Amino acid sequence: MKKIISLLLCLLLICLSFSGCADKAPEYELKYTYDSHYSLDDGSLEIYSALCKAAEAGESSVSIGETDYDAALRLFYISCPFSAFVSDMNVNSDGSLRISYKETQSNIAKKAEQFEEAVAAALYECGYPDEPAEEQLLNIYSYVSQNVSYNGELSTAYDAAVQKEGSSSAYEGMFRYLVQQAGFSASRVYGVAHDSTHFITQVELDGELYYFDPCAENSFSGGKGLSYFAMDTLGLQKMGLGEGTCYSDNEPISFDSSSGRFSKLYRTVSYEYKDGVITATTKSGEVVQVALK
Repeated sequence: MKKIISLLLCLLLICLSFSGCADKAPEYELKYTYDSHYSLDDGSLEIYSALCKAAEAGESSVSIGETDYDAALRLFYISCPFSAFVSDMNVNSDGSLRISYKETQSNIAKKAEQFEEAVAAALYECGYPDEPAEEQLLNIYSYVSQNVSYNGELSTAYDAAVQKEGSSSAYEGMFRYLVQQAGFSASRVYGVAHDSTHFITQVELDGELYYFDPCAENSFSGGKGLSYFAMDTLGLQKMGLGEGTCYSDNEPISFDSSSGRFSKLYRTVSYEYKDGVITATTKSGEVVQVALK
């Protein structure tokens, strides 16, 4: 009898072990994505990728064989989440780049792993890579809106992904990184609203440019609605962002008229998604429908 009980317990433990593995997010090979507003030559992109790889591992030196790092460095600080670990960079006399860090190499490697695990878990929960792209975009927006709490002292994608806290800069960085991993072209955009700088993400969807603000969504609906999902430029103006709204290099965005495809979602506080259609309820109780595809 004891042998039978022991055997059953072993089988139970094996089943539980496999069950836990089934629920665990897979490990994705994350891409070194970058802000789609910038057009870089192959040499600058090579430097950018090398900088990302070095910062991810806490390496102290990068050498690509040329000394013009300007374009790659600018992109590194805008687009690479591992730039949060770097305290300073200096070009050596031999053309290599010397990198100083805020923490030890072992701590940086640990933090990079934490970030990658958090991103993999988020992508998995949002349907990547199996669900249709538009549905992944919707899921990522709601995931970031609901799972990050506002903290004006934290500003990076790492803060939002791992610590689940951050300012609009952190919300924007995490959202942009996730949608780029899912295959969307996206850019960082900022403007001044109510006397403070606010960051949002521009994403290309079906050939048009839309704006996403998961930070404002969290504040307005707790992340349950779609008030700031896929806004056009009129939507930006409603939230107080005018023609001074710019890309990260200070080039103004275009305020040309757009389709207003998702404008009915403004001031919604809850939604359901089924068969390609978003059914959302506004704060006043009105029910609206918008086709996502």
